[in-house]
Amino acid sequence: MADVRNVIWIVLDTVRADHVGAYAGSGALAMTPHLDALAQESLLFEQVVPESMPTLCIRRALHTGRRTFPFKGYRVQKGDLVRLPGWQAIPETQPTAAEILQRAGFRTALITDTYHCFKPSMNFHRGFVEYRWIRGQEADYATSAPPRNRSVDAYMVPQMKGRGVEMLLGRYLGNIDTRRVEEDHFGPQVFRSAMEWLEMNADADRFFLCIDSFDPHEPWDPPSHYVYMYDPGYEGTEVILPMYGKADYLTQEQLRHVRALYAGEVTMVDRWLGELIACLERLRLLDSTLLVVASDHGHSIGEHGLIGKIPWGQYPELMDSVCLVRHPAGQGAGERRRGYVAHHDILPTTLAALGVEPPASRLGPMDGIDLLGTGTGLGVERDHMTSAFKDYASYRDDKHLFIAHFSGEDRRLYVLDEDPAMERNVAEDRAELADELFRAILADAGGELPVYSDPRSSEEGEWYQPSPWSFDDSE
Repeated sequence: MADVRNVIWIVLDTVRADHVGAYAGSGALAMTPHLDALAQESLLFEQVVPESMPTLCIRRALHTGRRTFPFKGYRVQKGDLVRLPGWQAIPETQPTAAEILQRAGFRTALITDTYHCFKPSMNFHRGFVEYRWIRGQEADYATSAPPRNRSVDAYMVPQMKGRGVEMLLGRYLGNIDTRRVEEDHFGPQVFRSAMEWLEMNADADRFFLCIDSFDPHEPWDPPSHYVYMYDPGYEGTEVILPMYGKADYLTQEQLRHVRALYAGEVTMVDRWLGELIACLERLRLLDSTLLVVASDHGHSIGEHGLIGKIPWGQYPELMDSVCLVRHPAGQGAGERRRGYVAHHDILPTTLAALGVEPPASRLGPMDGIDLLGTGTGLGVERDHMTSAFKDYASYRDDKHLFIAHFSGEDRRLYVLDEDPAMERNVAEDRAELADELFRAILADAGGELPVYSDPRSSEEGEWYQPSPWSFDDSE
């Protein structure tokens, strides 16, 4: 059996499972030949649902093997515009993957343009000996100057004027003002930097490399040839950064093009993932490396009348994610496995495959499970997943999707075999079932869900700034 000496995590932000051929088959909404080819050599998990949302909440679970849900002990992080329970630094008491593997003798590195990880008050590089920040995504202040070669108005429909999204667009366009070729886009920069690191560190006895690509997160502005694959001939406004909320401010033509922009971005990232895998083959590292590819979440693009990542919109288009595990010995290659999987399972799976014991902790064992069943043969056994986003929680199994406010109000219940499109909310008609599923959420949360006041009324209130991610557009 091949010796697993190295591990590479590739995190892709905002890849919907229905856009990947290996998950959606001929009905896939994007072309992903490299992900599809990798799936043939990997164990594919069909039911990947984040246990907490969004970006940083998921990465906390990923790096620690512990659930972020139900967001107990949340405090506003000074210096961050995002005000969401669970959106905070990794607690100092929780060992991270990089700390564990560095102590075990691995050379560790993080390469990312997911700028939330390196904002003030965050510490997602903890334990990585080398970390490379690629600046400029979304609202990252990589440059202080406004755009000179691009007009914000060219990317907005009238309903977006004067909203938080206008500020975000201006910041982003300033960051990309000198962009000229595909290699200047952020996703390609991340993968090119990772390939450079691999070439420089191929002599490592053992290494752990985490590649965290913010693409295909919005803004969706891939080179035009990718967009042409999905919506040739469009001549309207390029809404590269849709405003979160109800999708009815976009015409059907505009919405179709937004979907094409997203699909194009997915295909661009897939192309550069292929470049990375080719690099691994060239360096002869595939035969000794555990390779994990996972997306954190999806994105609503008109489904259920929503666009964006909306707390009460925890439908499959937002929650169905991707997870592939390629073992160098071929364990599970080409197989598909059911059973609910989340990001806190990836660290226990990695440690088991590497033969590294998790550190003893007063917090007890990690919450995640070894997805490969190394040494036990058990693998995935979960029949449901509970998740949370802001102050809304959800319960998902093969028969039901249930979404409710933390208070237990504002309920949505869908019975999937009767209503696979999730168009009929039967929470009132089947109140006893809704009560039962809410109790299951509470049980997973340890008996209760926390309640948080408006951050403006907290002791950090003097630092409060209105967030572009306020979600007010749909409330």
